[in-house]
Amino acid sequence: MRQSTILIVGLDGAGSECVKNLVLAGIGHMTLLEHRKVDQNIVDTHFYVTSSHIGESVGIFTPEHELLLFPPFKKKTKQTLEDDYYKEFDCIVLNNQPRSLQLRVNGICRRNKNKEVGFFSSRSVGHIGYLLCDIGDTYAFTEKRNEKDKKILNWYSLESIYNCPRHVMQASYKKSIEYYLDYWYVLTVLEKFEDELLKTFNHSNTDYFTEIKHKFCLATYQSTFEAVETQTNNCPQFRADKTKTQNSCHQLLAQIRNLWHVSVCPLNSMSGGFLANFVMSFIQRKEQPLRNVLLFDMWKCEAISGLFYDDKARASSASIDHKSDAVVDVLSDSDNDDAQARPSDEQKVDHDVNIQDVRHDDDNVDMILLD
Repeated sequence: MRQSTILIVGLDGAGSECVKNLVLAGIGHMTLLEHRKVDQNIVDTHFYVTSSHIGESVGIFTPEHELLLFPPFKKKTKQTLEDDYYKEFDCIVLNNQPRSLQLRVNGICRRNKNKEVGFFSSRSVGHIGYLLCDIGDTYAFTEKRNEKDKKILNWYSLESIYNCPRHVMQASYKKSIEYYLDYWYVLTVLEKFEDELLKTFNHSNTDYFTEIKHKFCLATYQSTFEAVETQTNNCPQFRADKTKTQNSCHQLLAQIRNLWHVSVCPLNSMSGGFLANFVMSFIQRKEQPLRNVLLFDMWKCEAISGLFYDDKARASSASIDHKSDAVVDVLSDSDNDDAQARPSDEQKVDHDVNIQDVRHDDDNVDMILLD
């Protein structure tokens, strides 16, 4: 575990809670990728940030509060991130990132022939959210500390998950399918809508969340939203029950659309705990990680898992287009002593950017921060 390297993309949503749990568990080496500036919403939802930090980079303050045992850092500079950068890690975790970026990074992980890279993604929107996991086609683990009990299972790419046909979802969730299928439908529509908005995003504007949230509510984007909704209705997940899904989700779409970048602490704590445990399961190989979707609702105090897959999409996963216009910006890193985990239940860079690499000599601690 001490030799493991993990990349955390985004401290929003479950991100900061996941980082805290992994640091306490004693993960070997962690890199934090974060582009946001501190605003009042971040102050309200991140315990290590105060009002005095407003306007500063979120990445600066995480090591100060999560890694108090480490002395001051030394600074270096580094340039933009290429696809090969992501191949350095044993595990990559994305939090509240666009779907286009999720697909891009998952494709990079799948194409990495040198080692098995675990991919995890989380999304928290108001009181609902999900966790996704893809750790390759031949992941081996032991549920007991005995080599004879070794199991080998296959996971599925994100493309496969997002093209999962309705009957597979029904088999996974049984009686709960209708309730959670509504939420899955809403998240699918809004994530595709977000990807469309990112194509018009002003990359010189650092206040990404404010701009995207504002555009979500603009009437001028209604035609784009309707086009995305129509496209989603024709997806395998929803085509079999198009009318019923549309009627039951009409108000829910409006509700979640207005809550798109609202972060709720109790939900983040719950999902961050699950996420950290799944990451540790992958690293330690002592129990089965999430396979492969977890949906949760804070108001119901419920989180249920299911296996989503589409064999046709899985067969073509190696050809995922990873040249999308997804937005990724900032970086930071950390290292801790070995300990046992406690179970609980890119932006395509079009301009030169500065990244500060902060390194501590003795403890192998890195922090990379993108200005």
